[in-house]
Amino acid sequence: MSKQGQSNPTTGGGGQNRGNTGQNNRQQGPRHSQSTGQTHGSAPPRVNAAGQQNNNRTSNGNGKGANAKPLGANLPATPTPQTKDGINPAVLTELKGATSQPVRLHLQGGETQTGLLYSYDVGMEIVALEIPKAFLKALTESNKSDPSAYPSTAASYPTALSSSVKLAAQGGDSTSAKTNFEIIPLRRVQRVERLQAANAASANGNISQTAMQALHSSKLTPVKKDINVAAAEARERAATAEASKRAAKIGVGVSKLGQDVFDGLSKTLPCRWADRHIIVMDEFAISPDKYDTATIPNVPLTTLQAIAEGREVEGAPDEARGQATRWQRVTKVLEGERKKILANANATVTAK
Repeated sequence: MSKQGQSNPTTGGGGQNRGNTGQNNRQQGPRHSQSTGQTHGSAPPRVNAAGQQNNNRTSNGNGKGANAKPLGANLPATPTPQTKDGINPAVLTELKGATSQPVRLHLQGGETQTGLLYSYDVGMEIVALEIPKAFLKALTESNKSDPSAYPSTAASYPTALSSSVKLAAQGGDSTSAKTNFEIIPLRRVQRVERLQAANAASANGNISQTAMQALHSSKLTPVKKDINVAAAEARERAATAEASKRAAKIGVGVSKLGQDVFDGLSKTLPCRWADRHIIVMDEFAISPDKYDTATIPNVPLTTLQAIAEGREVEGAPDEARGQATRWQRVTKVLEGERKKILANANATVTAK
């Protein structure tokens, strides 16, 4: 599509564009009326690139001016930045070289986060800001001097600081707060603004100049270089074992009564689950669905009761007396826990 030029007012309508004969002239002449094509005031007629008069009509290539398209209508639109996994590549470019520098992240929804750029990881899709203690203290102090400003400036503060800022605005004290870290998904970041010392005071939004000075003078918390790998692995193993113990205390497919009985017994006796059965001290089994009786496999309940009462039982094994004593203890604890559970259940029903 050829672009049409306009005659230069200084040519007096001579029909040539000064210094641009035969080429597209991008200089704009007097403004034309969109509806009539007439110039405002006295102006020469429009000419094409060859110097021929066009009588203020635009051709669409077939000699018809009625359906003419405006100049530049067929040009491609400005491309939208392509994103990978929802992350704007322009943001990654802006983050490069900004580590340890004061920045303001502009997030989706109009939110902002201000602090020192600690790190960012494209693989994990996160960016970390450190919010220094001095910066936090300056923010809270500025709000103590003007508490009424809090509601209108709350959005300017990093999320991690909001509660502290609000506390200060209400007359509280948050000077004991330590350095905070804010972890933000990279997908939420729309723009990265570097807060240079020269423009910090003029482009700091609602954050006071004192707070901005504190931010610029702060340094990142150093990372301990010597990491004891063996100690870290030991902590991991201990945490895994503890998590496994907690998981083992949760019955699968058991009733609420069964879980309550297990929780009560496990406070004083070692317990574990075996399917839906509660195993106490690796010796006694309490079976569903009532969970009201403790038994020993292959030992009749009547034998245990007789020995516990002090009676002699013919053919009883030598360890039967010790088993009966332990069984009696488990039975008493079980009865006590069931009474408490049923009493609490009845109280709940009555309250309703």
